[in-house]
Amino acid sequence: MKMSLRKIIGGMKQERVTLSQKELKRVKIISTLCNGSMSNSDAAAALRLSLRQTIRLKKKYIAQGDAGMIHGNRNRQPKHTIETEVRNSVLQLFQEKYLDFNFSHFTDMLNELEGGEDQSGQRRQDSYCRRH
Repeated sequence: MKMSLRKIIGGMKQERVTLSQKELKRVKIISTLCNGSMSNSDAAAALRLSLRQTIRLKKKYIAQGDAGMIHGNRNRQPKHTIETEVRNSVLQLFQEKYLDFNFSHFTDMLNELEGGEDQSGQRRQDSYCRRH
């Protein structure tokens, strides 16, 4: 479940921040920490983080507010993501042409017969097929 918070900045501007349950919990605990109602070690225990990471989050919260608790990788695609076109073609081959193969045999056949090597000449891993 996600929750939206509106924060007034400078009395006029509103910034909408959507937080996950985990991020919302962090905001509550870190704001309590910043108010002085909780010690760094108690906040670290509540967040299940080290003291160092808790202090880092506290500094980030003071500097950026609620938005500082949002994970930095949100809405970013991982660099190792397999392109949709390649993923679909490999999946289609596995489901139609190599249906009775196990993952290891399928990977070997893919590399041998279908030219399943990337541009650097290295063999692709079969980890994608294992997940689907």
